Amino acid sequence: MPAVVRQLGLAALTGGIALVVAWFALDLSLEAMSMRWASGATGDQMLHYIVSASAIDHSLFTPNLRLGFPENQNLFFAPMYDPASAVALSAGSLVISDPVLLLNVYQLGGFFVTGVAGYLMFRALRVRELTSVVFGAVFALAPFHFERVELGHAFVANYWGVAVLVVLVLVAGGDGADPIAKWADASQSPKGPVVRRLVAILIMTFALSLTNSYYYVFAAIIIAGVIVVRGVVLLVARRGVRSLLWPVVTLGSLVVFVGVQLAILSLNFGDRYQKYFSERLPLESEQHAGKITTLLLPWPGSGIPGVSSRVEAYAQYTSVSPYAEPTGMSVLAILGIALLVIWALGRFVLPSTTAGRPAATVLTDTRLSVLALAFWIGLLFYVVGGLGYLFAVLVTPEIRSWVRLSIVLATIGLAFLAVLIDATARRLWSLLAVLGVVVVIAAVDQVAGVPRAVDLQPTSDADLRALVAQADSELERDCGVAQLPVKGFPESGPILGLGDYELGLPYVVGADSTLRWSYGGVSGTHSGDFWKDADDPSSFARAVSESGACAIYVDRAAFESDGEWEAYVDAVYGDDWTFIGNPDGRQVIVAP
Repeated sequence: MPAVVRQLGLAALTGGIALVVAWFALDLSLEAMSMRWASGATGDQMLHYIVSASAIDHSLFTPNLRLGFPENQNLFFAPMYDPASAVALSAGSLVISDPVLLLNVYQLGGFFVTGVAGYLMFRALRVRELTSVVFGAVFALAPFHFERVELGHAFVANYWGVAVLVVLVLVAGGDGADPIAKWADASQSPKGPVVRRLVAILIMTFALSLTNSYYYVFAAIIIAGVIVVRGVVLLVARRGVRSLLWPVVTLGSLVVFVGVQLAILSLNFGDRYQKYFSERLPLESEQHAGKITTLLLPWPGSGIPGVSSRVEAYAQYTSVSPYAEPTGMSVLAILGIALLVIWALGRFVLPSTTAGRPAATVLTDTRLSVLALAFWIGLLFYVVGGLGYLFAVLVTPEIRSWVRLSIVLATIGLAFLAVLIDATARRLWSLLAVLGVVVVIAAVDQVAGVPRAVDLQPTSDADLRALVAQADSELERDCGVAQLPVKGFPESGPILGLGDYELGLPYVVGADSTLRWSYGGVSGTHSGDFWKDADDPSSFARAVSESGACAIYVDRAAFESDGEWEAYVDAVYGDDWTFIGNPDGRQVIVAP
């Protein structure tokens, strides 16, 4: 069997293991896969269902006429997704026509893709195949993954880019750690080594530039830090810096690919006049940073006795960085980080106590040195009061959730642990024994507690589906529906019992409908300004008249009494209006 086919097969096996375990851990069924997951306090889950529906209706990079009536919604101006996810959703839409099912399949598939990437990452670390399969699955089944799925952070949860990040950090670490150096140098042609290195670097940096913006920013920061530290060491040692050529090429290609993407996304096309995230403040980088304590505490869903209660008690009583997302740390990742710190301290006594001894081989392993360096650089940006705030001030405050570096630090911890195990458990029987312990710890800590800690809250939305279907049958084709309350998009926050983005729900559940909905015009664009000032009954009535809307949709959860929203409807229709469908539901549609 060709080596490449064998490795791809083992990578697929790793991804398959992660997917199957995730299916049972999340207590999924075919019915649950077809239902909307209502979990997540921020409303981001609902946002991603809107993105999924848009991927089915049209390209995610062009105006969607079914939202933002009478204009449109153009998600190009509010890219709440990464290009790789947009391609994945668009490809999935060729065979899946239900936006709810499409996003759920995407989220479940993320375990498979991350498992594949995890296996390849561990093989790049030059650990044995069996070790790579086990740790690749552990990587894909990280608590961070389950927590992000529950929070509704579908695209952050698909963190295969972190595996690419680690491989690129190894490339930047030099020949002793570079996983592509030996393969490149094996080329028989004069230019072969250069071509091979360049192609491999370009493929990986291009792939990383297409993933979530957090991950390519984290990668650029850590790779740049590795290059700077290596450069200083080489200069102090009075050695040439030619060995930094490929690390610089790695960073440069990533910056170029990301820069081209950002340049394209900055185009306004005569519509956008203000970016939606322009109001984010550097202070938010402090509020959403991480803590050393939470980096060393297992996640609340850990099945290890006594752990979850202590973790929950800490989260309840701490007043430091209370808005930060959970770190999703596993016991194995924490163990790897602890060993990394001990290893780093051990380096201080290496010259006098271990020179010439077997322990020196582990303490001088270049792979471990590069991983440790990457960890310390990442930690400086992750922690409250760290360099993340300076980044927000000097570069951009858009990357505010520095706590998400926890998955990078956790991955480095797992990588460190995997290299140590593979290097010390030389015999097959000892490796099987150690990996057996790893599997047991992962099963108890990362998987057993998922049903208790993660509640996806599947809901059928049967009443709203019936309402939209009836309205679609009674109203004219392409009818425009004005929605109450008038609400901005994106990130305009909840209104009483109406969650952020929930006005997009009738669009999502009415996938086969021809109705057009007023919600969804992107703030900061001229096409999103139509309803901007329709915040009282008289101005709303003028806007409805001007738009040509043929019905009004109301979510009662946003009003303290029916009299509030009825004043808006009366301003439009007087007393001459009637309900379509059930008049007693939370959501109602009225027409003259």
